[in-house]
Amino acid sequence: MKLLDLIHVNANDVKDLNEYESARLLDKLFRYEFENNSLEVSCLTFSSDPKIKDQGIDAVITKALPTGLNILPAGISIFQFKASKQVFNVKKEFCKKSLANNEWYLKPLLKEFLEKGATYVLINTREVWNYAQKEDRKKKIKNELNKIDNELEFPIEIYTAEKFRRNILK
Repeated sequence: MKLLDLIHVNANDVKDLNEYESARLLDKLFRYEFENNSLEVSCLTFSSDPKIKDQGIDAVITKALPTGLNILPAGISIFQFKASKQVFNVKKEFCKKSLANNEWYLKPLLKEFLEKGATYVLINTREVWNYAQKEDRKKKIKNELNKIDNELEFPIEIYTAEKFRRNILK
């Protein structure tokens, strides 16, 4: 039985959620995936307040997950949620500017997880992007971060409203 299989949900329904509703939906979907696959939920840390200062990380999975899950990637991962159509500024999302020398550096917690090989997952519930748009966004993120730390290598996934609509209705 799927989470919301009695409700007809489309991508616009997901796109219409505000930041708090979007965070609640994602929390429920993540927990459902953990429970449905008998995974240890204690390795999931989830921020239910989208406005809290979190160094660019809204959720973290600290224990390697298996492959083949519906929503969550294999391995450890960090998630950043967006529920707006505002421009995604890579530097401001990933980095801070040093007061001492005015140079950009990766936010410490983000850097720690990316150095461990965590998958970075950008979730935007306000958008529906096709494959080419997602690949372009991944490339922009990688290019911008390579200017700051050219040795950092990590996988990137991008989920939009359509991905969650599909997973709700499966």
